[in-house]
Amino acid sequence: MLSTHVSVIAQLLTPAHSSTHLWASLVYSTFDEALEAASEMNGQELDGRLLRVSIVDPPTEGEAPATAK
Repeated sequence: MLSTHVSVIAQLLTPAHSSTHLWASLVYSTFDEALEAASEMNGQELDGRLLRVSIVDPPTEGEAPATAK
């Protein structure tokens, strides 16, 4: 079985409501790519903290994206 390379851009964000949590913002072309990337990232340790990854729908046209500081 051949392995396919998944091109995903990930950005770590610290949400405005908490400086102890990190969010990962993923940009992907298909849901399958996002699911594969999230599955690989979920449960990894980052800076001594366990990373939990969820998939959410991107904002619709006219809707502001979620922001974090």
